[in-house]
Amino acid sequence: MGSVNSVAAEPRAAADGNWHNIVTCIETHLLPQLEKKRWELIATIDDLSLFADPKATIKKEQKVLYERVLGPGFLFVVRGSLILFCESKHLPLRAVQGVFFPERTVVGVGNDSARERREWLQITVDRFGTSVRKFTQTGGKVFSGIPYLITERTLAEIYRLWCQEVAERGEKTVGSVRLLGAFLTVLARSVPTTPFAPLPPSLIGEQSHPVVSKAARLLHQSYDMQCSLGALSRECGVSKEHLCRLFKKVLGLTPWQYLQRLRLEAACQMLKETEWRISDIAAHSGFGDLRHFQRIFRRSFHRSPLAYRRAVRRSAAA
Repeated sequence: MGSVNSVAAEPRAAADGNWHNIVTCIETHLLPQLEKKRWELIATIDDLSLFADPKATIKKEQKVLYERVLGPGFLFVVRGSLILFCESKHLPLRAVQGVFFPERTVVGVGNDSARERREWLQITVDRFGTSVRKFTQTGGKVFSGIPYLITERTLAEIYRLWCQEVAERGEKTVGSVRLLGAFLTVLARSVPTTPFAPLPPSLIGEQSHPVVSKAARLLHQSYDMQCSLGALSRECGVSKEHLCRLFKKVLGLTPWQYLQRLRLEAACQMLKETEWRISDIAAHSGFGDLRHFQRIFRRSFHRSPLAYRRAVRRSAAA
């Protein structure tokens, strides 16, 4: 199936990755740490002096769970510990530590023990909107929560002020701590959207096919991530060939075609509801590569993403 990143999380949404749980993480873990002045925030992922020496030996049990483009924004560890891999170096993080990514950065997320449960939030911010997603790792697998989009522009403005404060005075000043607290508070009080369509009626209820219904739910919940047919079929307990036959029989589409349709629907909603750049929408909808996204979009809608956005805006204003 489609490839976005070289290593992917399992195509399975953790039950605790919903918005209520994300808000709980912010309000019960992150904000209290700020109030107690025990928050440890690493200013920038680009400061490689914070990373271990590249000649340092990495233990055999330390491995990359998945690789993803992060930023601009934050990664907050809520529970357990993580290891971030960047270039030839690695950075250990423990609970209630965070990393600031001033720009888009390819980072490997890993661990040194499959037994420990880990939870972390990834927050991407630009001047047009914010996306939030929670990840949970248990038993050596990473489970992704639902990606949420917040179009509240106050967040972008607070983030801009925070970046300015950090650049001028550092991340541990009273001003930067207050701004980060304001950012997290507004985020927790925001009303998000989930840019994917509901399941087809044929996949809901007692008459639905259990395997196809489960596979479709997994694709709905992880459409913006790399997803292999092998991983999806293993999660559903069937072979790749059997899963494809079931999809064609029930939905008239292959799993890949169904996933591509979901990504296009998500992209259309983002084009309608946000001011995000087309390249950002390509990334958030799972296409990753801008040219690939534009080619698939034009083939499906006979117009470019930008032309689609303009047409929708004109129609709404008429």
